[in-house]
Amino acid sequence: MQNMGGMEWPSLLTQYGPELLVASVVLTTLAVAFRRSLLGALTAIGGGVILYYGMYMQTNVSIMAALTIIGLTLLLLSMLGLRQRSDDVP
Repeated sequence: MQNMGGMEWPSLLTQYGPELLVASVVLTTLAVAFRRSLLGALTAIGGGVILYYGMYMQTNVSIMAALTIIGLTLLLLSMLGLRQRSDDVP
């Protein structure tokens, strides 16, 4: 593995993981909101909050896994709704 300033990639991802997750949820929400889909944007925000809570604020592993699956599913649903909406636009 290449070193970046003495740090390896896994340690960089561990250090900046929460910031990367928040940035990706914000970008996903903006992408859905720009398509004028309020329900999709709210779904993306809800999925992001649940995902963040499940990954970084939960100590019980079984609850962590369940919340992570729910959060990722909500984010996927918001993106699939965006795709269906863009197919309907002429």
